[in-house]
Amino acid sequence: MLTYKDLQVKKKKKKKKKKKKKKKKRKKKKKKKKKKKKKKKKKKKKKKKKKEEEEEEEEEEEEEVIIFLEEEEEEKKNEEEEEEEEEEEEEEEEEEEEKEEEEEEE
Repeated sequence: MLTYKDLQVKKKKKKKKKKKKKKKKRKKKKKKKKKKKKKKKKKKKKKKKKKEEEEEEEEEEEEEVIIFLEEEEEEKKNEEEEEEEEEEEEEEEEEEEEKEEEEEEE
């Protein structure tokens, strides 16, 4: 037969065991929460990095487009200048021919 003291000891042990179990559960929960938080932070960081890379890529594309447009504009300008020079040369040649014709007539 169990004595009163035995019952108390048994009760105490049970209580202690329960407390330990609860503590373990809390610790586990805390660890899980921490892990989740860390994962979330990592995900956020990754997302931010990806966004920055996309913005950088977009800027590079814009710069390339601008450079391309500038080059195109420069080419057009050069072509126009060449055309003007050709026209001037043609005019000069015509004038020379006219002068030669006039000289021949005289």
